Amino acid sequence: MRWSDMDALGHVHNAAFLNYFELARAQLVFSALRLPGDYGIGLVVRRHEIDYVRQLIYRPTPVAVETSVAAVGRTSLTLTGWVGEPDEDIRYATITTVLVAVDPSAGAAVGIPDPIREALLADSGEN
Repeated sequence: MRWSDMDALGHVHNAAFLNYFELARAQLVFSALRLPGDYGIGLVVRRHEIDYVRQLIYRPTPVAVETSVAAVGRTSLTLTGWVGEPDEDIRYATITTVLVAVDPSAGAAVGIPDPIREALLADSGEN
């Protein structure tokens, strides 16, 4: 957490959670897939759904941010994640994000290439 993540009420502002999830999402995508651009596609956010479960008060110790692949479709993938305590079953927020594969030059949805699909399915445990 950063001091700048706080709002006037002394807890982490709701928009800061999107930054936390974005960092976790990027780490998952780039570690599993290298760069999606290597396959001639981009991944764009189509939808975020965030549930704020409880307020997160600023403190100097870190929180855990986890994300994983929930589903892989023909042109899209769904990720789920949470912000919570590292070693406890305490959640501050949960998220579901839908990403769509696009052709950057055309700006249109395209099928997810097989190497990316296989890497995503391996991460999700689906087969």
